[in-house]
Amino acid sequence: MAAAGLLDTPPEGTFDDLAQLALSITGAQKAFFTVADGRRAFWRSSVGTDPAAGRENDIRGSPCHILIGTGRELIAEVARTHLRIKDLAVVGALGIGAWAGYPVVSPEGRVLGGFCVVDQDARPFTPGQRQALQTLARYTVRAEAGRHTHPSVILHRLHQAMANQRVSGRFLPAALTTFCPADGMGLLGGYAGA
Repeated sequence: MAAAGLLDTPPEGTFDDLAQLALSITGAQKAFFTVADGRRAFWRSSVGTDPAAGRENDIRGSPCHILIGTGRELIAEVARTHLRIKDLAVVGALGIGAWAGYPVVSPEGRVLGGFCVVDQDARPFTPGQRQALQTLARYTVRAEAGRHTHPSVILHRLHQAMANQRVSGRFLPAALTTFCPADGMGLLGGYAGA
């Protein structure tokens, strides 16, 4: 990861925009795009967290190590009783009630990390929210590959993909009527519920 330039990078608006979109879709309180090496999980994006708290944690204490190890999604609607994550240090440290994440996989098939949302309360994630998170995980790696692509292009492609998967019309909350990026460059997209 270090050789690929994925660790210890400053925050990037594109990834924060995707994380903010995940919060709008799911109603969760925190969202992360995490990459990892053998010892730590580094948050390329962490929306809903205290910036002064740092942007990494020990990989062994993070649910992301499960995403990386299995290459499969991890949904823990009740984190404190979920067999795979209930004993992880981050569950208590971040006050995780529910956690939903999908692996971020390189075009070569290597799991780079995860894209996840966190809620302080136990709660279900709808099928539409899960599909949207999976789509966002795919677009996170595309955004990484096209870091010089304007965020509006990435968001437009994301909206197209979600519409093709019949997620936008049926599952996006009506509250997602506009989406303004963290970099303040203006409106990137919108959603008008039927």
